[in-house]
Amino acid sequence: MQIGVHTPPLADEQLESALPYLDDLGVDAIEPGVGGHPGQDHLVRSEYLDDETAQAELGDLLEECDMEISALATHNNPLHPDDERAEAADTELREAIRLAAQLEVDAVTCFSGLPAGGPNDEVPNWITAPWPPEHADALEYQWERAVDYWDGIADHAADHGVDVAIEMHPNMLIYEPHGLARLREETGERIGANFDPSHLYWQGITITDAIRYLGERDAIHHVHAKDTKIYEAQALSLIH
Repeated sequence: MQIGVHTPPLADEQLESALPYLDDLGVDAIEPGVGGHPGQDHLVRSEYLDDETAQAELGDLLEECDMEISALATHNNPLHPDDERAEAADTELREAIRLAAQLEVDAVTCFSGLPAGGPNDEVPNWITAPWPPEHADALEYQWERAVDYWDGIADHAADHGVDVAIEMHPNMLIYEPHGLARLREETGERIGANFDPSHLYWQGITITDAIRYLGERDAIHHVHAKDTKIYEAQALSLIH
């Protein structure tokens, strides 16, 4: 097992100074952003993609600090109903997968994305209950879109020998283990979890059960070790 750091919190530091700092802390690996919400402060995708010289220089820098890249991060919404935003997110993800292969990185971390509730809607719609029945219809539409999209990404990832690790997250179609397992079953084994327990605690999900459930399916590709505290008094105060 490696102990790694997702580097966006160190965005104010250049990679050349962040790596020695992390090495001194005993960190083994980094997960830099290459697009989407994590940004790309430490690894600008276009500067390394298909550039063997830049990739070699990055490799030398990592080796100097006895560091590896555990995954490349590009968390966005490739299922967004706005075509321009969806296409940009898709490009980020596909290029991140290509770059991961070129850097010999095993995984890309991301979100599943979230479609609209129907073909004429303009905003993503997070549906958490199937009733009234129009919500079930909307969820079926979303799954049709998601499976079609992620089936193509699974093929792209397989072609490049890279795993895609989806973070189960609120306001995304995949936000809990059963949905993650379903998407994997309907697309391919390259699709799995970036297991982040912080988004499961507040749903009342027992973390060890979720690990076993996905682990039995060999569906955990990467892990975020984040915690969550539920402030019950504040949660209850919302109903007053």
